[in-house]
Amino acid sequence: MNIVQIKNALFKQATIFQTGGFRPTEELGESWIGKVLWGKEGETVPSNFEPICTIFLNNLPYVPKELIGYQLITIYMNFDVFNNLNE
Repeated sequence: MNIVQIKNALFKQATIFQTGGFRPTEELGESWIGKVLWGKEGETVPSNFEPICTIFLNNLPYVPKELIGYQLITIYMNFDVFNNLNE
């Protein structure tokens, strides 16, 4: 493979999120990192997990094809992962 072929094989589109810069209004459509305001009615948080961000996908410059049918995703993290790094 030449350099161009390697770059093409490794290239992935992405959306870059930046935090700060303005005070959020908590309106529908605003993505949040560190605070989760929105969720599906009746949805329960997975046990041992905490929501760490909400991302509205509608106006992002790039959305993976697997998420095209979704308007909002919430990302959860099990903070116990830090207790198991040596295993």
